[in-house]
Amino acid sequence: MSKDICKSKAKNITPLIKCQEGEGGSLAVNLENREEFYKIFSCVEHDALEQSLHSLMAFHQAKEPDDKRKLEKATNCSISKLHKIGVSDPIELMLLQQMIITFDLFNTSSKKANTKNQLPERFDDHIKNITKLSKVFLEQVKGLNAYKNQGQQKVKVEHVHISEGGQAVFGDIHSTKTGGGKK
Repeated sequence: MSKDICKSKAKNITPLIKCQEGEGGSLAVNLENREEFYKIFSCVEHDALEQSLHSLMAFHQAKEPDDKRKLEKATNCSISKLHKIGVSDPIELMLLQQMIITFDLFNTSSKKANTKNQLPERFDDHIKNITKLSKVFLEQVKGLNAYKNQGQQKVKVEHVHISEGGQAVFGDIHSTKTGGGKK
C-alpha cells in the first residue's frame, strides 16, 4: 500500500474502507486491508482505531446519508489526513479526529455562505459558524501542541549579542528555591 492513502486513481480514492449494509439497514465499515491499516496506525490499539473510524464514518454519513460512494470517499480522505499528520498515540488520534471534523464543518459552512440567492439571515448564520469554527480549530491546534510538548514551551534564540566583558550562559537554566545570590 502506498504511503498516500488518498491517492487518486482516475479521480477516485483508493479505498481503505468500503461501506456495507449492516444489521437493520445501517452502514458498517469494512476495512479492506486490516493488517496494513493497523501497521499505518501501529501506535493505537485496534479497538480505539476502529471506534475512531466508525465516528468519522457516522459524521460523514450525516452529510451523505444515501450516497455510499461519497461516504467512502470522505471517510477515506479523513483517514488520509490522520495518516499524513501522523498519530503517535490514542489521545492524538482523538484530538486529530476532532480537528478534522471541525475543519470539515468549516468548509461546509464556507460553501453554504457562498450560495447565491440566499436570505441575508442565512448568510449571517454561516459567517457566524465560520468564525466560531475558526476559533475552535485554533484552540484545538493549541491543545494538540500543548499535548505534544507535554505543556513545555520552547524558546528559539536566533541572535545573541554579548558586549565586551559580558558573559553568556547557554543550556537549561533552572532557578532554585534556596536562592544563592549575594546578600
